[in-house]
Amino acid sequence: MKTNAIYFLILTCLLTFTYFFQELKEREKYDEKDRREILFNEKVYGDFLGFHLNGTDFFKGKNGQFKIKKNIPISQDKVLKVLNTLSGLRVEKMLPITEKDLSKNKKFFFPDKEKKITFKFKNKRMVFSLGQKLSYSQSFYFKIDTGKKSLWGIAKDVSDFKALYQKENYENSSKRYNRLSNILELNEKYFINKKIIGRFSKINKIHFEGVGGEKFSLDLSKNSTTPAHFEGLSYAKAKFNAFKNDLIKLKATSIIENWERKKLSKKLVTMTFSSRGKDTFKLELFGKYGNEKSFFIFRPERSLLYKIDQKNLLPFIVSVQDFWQLHPLRKKSLKEEHIVQKSRSFGKDAPKKFLEKKPENAILSFLKRRPYKVSKRRPSKVEASFQFKRSEFSFEIFKTKEELVFFNDKTGVFYHYWINGKNFLQSKMERFILSQR
Repeated sequence: MKTNAIYFLILTCLLTFTYFFQELKEREKYDEKDRREILFNEKVYGDFLGFHLNGTDFFKGKNGQFKIKKNIPISQDKVLKVLNTLSGLRVEKMLPITEKDLSKNKKFFFPDKEKKITFKFKNKRMVFSLGQKLSYSQSFYFKIDTGKKSLWGIAKDVSDFKALYQKENYENSSKRYNRLSNILELNEKYFINKKIIGRFSKINKIHFEGVGGEKFSLDLSKNSTTPAHFEGLSYAKAKFNAFKNDLIKLKATSIIENWERKKLSKKLVTMTFSSRGKDTFKLELFGKYGNEKSFFIFRPERSLLYKIDQKNLLPFIVSVQDFWQLHPLRKKSLKEEHIVQKSRSFGKDAPKKFLEKKPENAILSFLKRRPYKVSKRRPSKVEASFQFKRSEFSFEIFKTKEELVFFNDKTGVFYHYWINGKNFLQSKMERFILSQR
């Protein structure tokens, strides 16, 4: 029992380690309850305050969230992943050696580059150091320094670990040891949380002040917009889902430290997120910081400035019509065969594409695509116009220098298509980049 008491005093100081007591050589039998000791012993050492790893202090807040001294968010998932792995360590044997014994054969027990983690409690602190791996098993040496004395032993990692092993070398595989070694080499950059929003289940409305001064709102609970869609149109539920996924995945390339508000310029977009009628937070997109032209997101309530790349701009270059179903016809209507066409001003000014192939096929190729916008206004500077009719619908088509515009006289909606090969995303990106100049 004396040996058991010594084990208890040694091991209860570690917050994140659960040690499994066994004297392998003597094979002393312990009851399962006695052999397993969970070392989250805050009753003895006070509240767990955090840990220190490779130059960075991690503090545990009152809400259980971890943070660092800098005003930079860290990933709670990554912190817990590290602590959960460390909690899977089990002691196999304590070694009756001293610092003097160790100095004679230090390289045998510990690598030249020390790998350690410090745990901090209210009344105590202790340091765990990783030693060399044993050549004949997955176990390894370790050292615990409590300040007053140091203790050595052999431990094994039994935490969850998915990996492929070859049957003949499983017993002495170094994969678990290498994972533990890599964890103790992690620095601050690994833990920084570059996600700008993450999941936002409580948010139900977003107000936009978009590119070109466009103002609109999204109701995420109803999948609707303000202003509402035109008559004859509907909302695109898939677009709402894609937009929410883009926001959840929105990630910065870096977080600017010690930034200055006065250096931000060229505001492009403002998104205000609200829940139950109350504003909760904002995202403001800028095109310049100091002399650097790029894309920066300012989140006022956290006083954080993120830098993002162009591929993360998608949630910001939306307009209200992106959330509308803009296709002028249903697929069923496009399968009808009977076409009646009357042309007006369809001579030498007619689009060349229409003269190269059957006019109805060219028109249908447009109607199968999504227009880049819809409107309620007749286009200006019309070069040509003609009527396109069939059994279930009819359009008046207008040609300008850059567009073909289809007018539905039943709904009063004009459908705008580029005729120069420009696609929808290109037109939006051009408008966005031009707004930076």
